[in-house]
Amino acid sequence: MLTPHRIDRLLAAARDGQLLDEVLANGRPLPLSARLLLSRPESQAVVAPALALIRRLELTPTLDQGGLALFQRVVQVDADRLDPLAAAATLAALRHAEAAVSHTLEPLPSGDPGATGGLSDAIDRARHTLEIAAGSDRARGGCGLLGAGEDGALLSALAVWLLSDAPGGVTADQTAGLRRALIHAAPLPIPAERVLAHALMGREARIAA
Repeated sequence: MLTPHRIDRLLAAARDGQLLDEVLANGRPLPLSARLLLSRPESQAVVAPALALIRRLELTPTLDQGGLALFQRVVQVDADRLDPLAAAATLAALRHAEAAVSHTLEPLPSGDPGATGGLSDAIDRARHTLEIAAGSDRARGGCGLLGAGEDGALLSALAVWLLSDAPGGVTADQTAGLRRALIHAAPLPIPAERVLAHALMGREARIAA
């Protein structure tokens, strides 16, 4: 099992690729094409810590020192580094972190980026990135996916997979919108169908490892 201590060590060593591989190996099996999308250089540096934060909060549902360091890395991601996939991962992670703050015994330090509206701003940036991507696809005559062609369907299915368990009504609305777009885009490529089926099978099945 990937432990919080192991996550912290990989984060400190900046081994994003290995961190992503080990998070996915712990109850998050994906088709190869989906793993390759997550591993793209422009996405991996954001996706890996975001998924690691979600996994860490599954194991330790409070923001201890290690969790806080990971949270700070995710909440401070610049808007220009948020492609749709990175935005979905960031949004999911921050929604989980937002819920975890209520379980943390001590308030966030006053200098923490999340303590002065930084968390809310980061959530808004991620949501806005997803809205722009879906709007661009609709402007091209598409269904509101996060991109064009087979990659667009797979990106959208991955976003649903990432956001399926994220708390918050707005997040649920965004996920429902992507599901509707995927329904209208059918038939989907087989990798997108597999990712979407995995997203819909329930949290316990996704994190069984």
